[in-house]
Amino acid sequence: MQARDADVTETGLVAAFIAERPRIVRFIALRCGNDDADDLVHELWLKVQLVNRFIDRPVPYIFRMADRLVLDRRRGASRQRERDNDWVYLNDRLSTAIEPAVAETRLIARERLDAVRKALDAAGPRASTAFRLHRLEGMEQRDIAMRLGVSLSTVEKDLRKAYDVLLSVRETFDED
Repeated sequence: MQARDADVTETGLVAAFIAERPRIVRFIALRCGNDDADDLVHELWLKVQLVNRFIDRPVPYIFRMADRLVLDRRRGASRQRERDNDWVYLNDRLSTAIEPAVAETRLIARERLDAVRKALDAAGPRASTAFRLHRLEGMEQRDIAMRLGVSLSTVEKDLRKAYDVLLSVRETFDED
């Protein structure tokens, strides 16, 4: 920062900043730590160059600017911590709210699957087997008829019977 561009006009404020730079750096470092000090000094330098009016007492003015930058940084960090804490809080609440919902959904799905199995078993062993072979294993109706040793129309009737049973089970689910 000591080396300046040729087009920077040295106002009283700029000259005061250059002369007081080591004190300004110490002032900022004591208030916010060495890690942020360089950034804030640079930000202060940029702000000092933007002031286009005469300042009667430039050194106190610069230190007041530096103090405000430090306060702004602290407030920003504080707001960031609050946002982060809020996010963690909400994220924890949402995740604990979602887990029971997932567990409840699984329980309902298991109960419904049991109801479907019982209903298919009640339709009869042949209808239940025909349905499972056709819908779950993707076997053709013709192949099912040969495997069960029945006619194709018997397999079709068994499948209709299974579908009717499943339709009635679905209607009970819809009522819930």
